[in-house]
Amino acid sequence: MPILKDFVAKLKPGQFILLNVPVKNAKKNYCQVLTELQAKKYRGVFISLFRDYPALFKDLSECALDLKKITFVDGISEVNGIKKEKSDKVIYVPSPFFLDDIIKSARKLVKLLSGTKKFLFLDSATALSLYNPPDEIIRFIRSLKKIGPGGFVVVVKVGAGNPELMRILEDVSDTTLDLTKE
Repeated sequence: MPILKDFVAKLKPGQFILLNVPVKNAKKNYCQVLTELQAKKYRGVFISLFRDYPALFKDLSECALDLKKITFVDGISEVNGIKKEKSDKVIYVPSPFFLDDIIKSARKLVKLLSGTKKFLFLDSATALSLYNPPDEIIRFIRSLKKIGPGGFVVVVKVGAGNPELMRILEDVSDTTLDLTKE
């Protein structure tokens, strides 16, 4: 996907990228974005507030990804009563309400990543908006930007979520990549 190759090539440290994906193609788009990031030698932290770690790991292992180069913060398993898997690849946070715990976990995992090309991948702003008011989400996003990875991706599922929040996120993002037209 040429648009993704251009996106990854232009990534700069500390950027906040708003990624707009259609719900029906979310998995395919995640795989494509993460594959492009890995092709450019990025390692990252996947913050999941939508899919539980076991299901997400299974989905991502079906992509051509090196999952040794991705660690996870799972903020949804506990709230949904899903059993935690013991793994050094994941930190569980009680729910998407615990934004400070998510930040602390992401910071810890980013520090453990080798290399200088690092990213955070947040799935998703839409899920985040179901649990938190817009002002808390903006504070959360700004805190994540300070972690200092090589790139920052927020995933927004089209047709869902708080329209006001989506507008605010577009305003505070460095760029928006719209994959709904691909």
